[in-house]
Amino acid sequence: MSPAATIQAPKDVNVPPACHELSLPCGTGKTFPDVGFTLSGSGQVSNWLALTGEVSNYSDQWISHSSIEEDNRVRAALAGLRFGTPRLGDTPSVRVFAQLLVGPQWSTVPGRQIALQPGLGLDLFWPHGVHVRMQVDYRSLRGNTRDLSTVRVLGGFVFGFGSVRR
Repeated sequence: MSPAATIQAPKDVNVPPACHELSLPCGTGKTFPDVGFTLSGSGQVSNWLALTGEVSNYSDQWISHSSIEEDNRVRAALAGLRFGTPRLGDTPSVRVFAQLLVGPQWSTVPGRQIALQPGLGLDLFWPHGVHVRMQVDYRSLRGNTRDLSTVRVLGGFVFGFGSVRR
């Protein structure tokens, strides 16, 4: 189980050209990326392959037609495969991984979309079962005028349950 904090930066709809295309107020751009939360879990199939899934949530702030700040709540439930190296080194040991997740994403605007999310990361394994995960991925969404595709940076902790393969 891995709870993590995330930072992502989907396109700002209040700067050109998006504000013109969506008929929204221009010039009220973001000053900080969106912050969110992710909870993920995985089950090892072999030393190099795991089935993995995550649920995530973040708030995407924007200015609406009535010049009121709106909160676009973005949620996703994704699943897929993670390919990783065996643990490298002693204490701390490191596992490098690549993963590909797919699944639905819901948001206030534009609603439900299918997300494809490839990513790269590493786990740092410390004694006593608590580990650190650092990850970068790209969530790609298609088929709507409000494009929430975004790069995401994730940092969190990994808590192992049961036997952990080396």
